[in-house]
Amino acid sequence: MAVYLAVYAVLSTGGVLLLRTALKDVDGLSVTSVKGLLAEPSFLLGFVLYAFSFGTWLLALSRWEVVVAFPAFAGVGYACIVLGAYFFLGESLSPTRLAGILVIFAGMLLLAR
Repeated sequence: MAVYLAVYAVLSTGGVLLLRTALKDVDGLSVTSVKGLLAEPSFLLGFVLYAFSFGTWLLALSRWEVVVAFPAFAGVGYACIVLGAYFFLGESLSPTRLAGILVIFAGMLLLAR
């Protein structure tokens, strides 16, 4: 499962961060703004990466019990996005968020047993 988690983490985190970058200057979604986004390379690449991450999730779901796969993928996805947003987008990383990531990983360890 570790390989699936790693691939999912890279694809989903990269996708979300690129989508966020493309959307940072968009005030609201309209026909005009969506047309502009469809011409934006970071939006398109983010969309493709996120779509591939969904494919990775489907492959994992077909191989492992949902009670194990879902918490693992959700937890890794959340942790990687929080860390990626901190390092690449300059978003805040509070002690509370770090503690939350640790609690999530502790829960994943318990569920994996």
